[in-house]
Amino acid sequence: MLRIPLALGCSKQGHGDVLWAAAELAADAVAGAAEFSVHGLGEGARVLELGAGLGLPSAVALRLGAEVVATDLWDHERLLALSSTLALNLKLSTGGKARVMPHRWGDPCDLLCAEGLFQLILCNDCLYMPDLHGALLDTIFACLAPDGLALICFSLHQTAPASAIFGFFDLAKARGFRVEKLGEAQRAPRCANMALERSYVYVKTLRKRC
Repeated sequence: MLRIPLALGCSKQGHGDVLWAAAELAADAVAGAAEFSVHGLGEGARVLELGAGLGLPSAVALRLGAEVVATDLWDHERLLALSSTLALNLKLSTGGKARVMPHRWGDPCDLLCAEGLFQLILCNDCLYMPDLHGALLDTIFACLAPDGLALICFSLHQTAPASAIFGFFDLAKARGFRVEKLGEAQRAPRCANMALERSYVYVKTLRKRC
């Protein structure tokens, strides 16, 4: 079992530096220790995490020898914490590589993909703002390798109607993706007074249609 050191952030934008259940489940999936696992993530695989926050799934991929690019909004404290997390895990990795870059969904992806497209894209709790779904899909489509997989793990955080959140996948199909349901699972809530749905994780995948 991997022990992953994390550097906690103190950014003033949103809640990206909270360790949410979706990121925990994605990390377990990457490690092959979850109800739903990502298979074939070998040494040297290229992995991109969007809206990485603390970067737990990125850190797991790095420890397994992947070449990781972890991204989030341009927020000094958040990117510093994310960089610190990956630096700590880089020392414990056997052959992995890591970069941290700011990226706003929908912006050009040339710098993200400077060394190639990605076999795995991680998106954890990135669907809570439906007005950004199109921009998020633009980035995924631009960065995903033809045979790649985007792992989408998310919970409902009462920020929008559930139908609007799940509408992301209808839009993904219209944009040329094949959507598959991997599963769903209840994880432990972050605190006793939190609604259980905020730690009930849905897991789906996106692949480009051939």
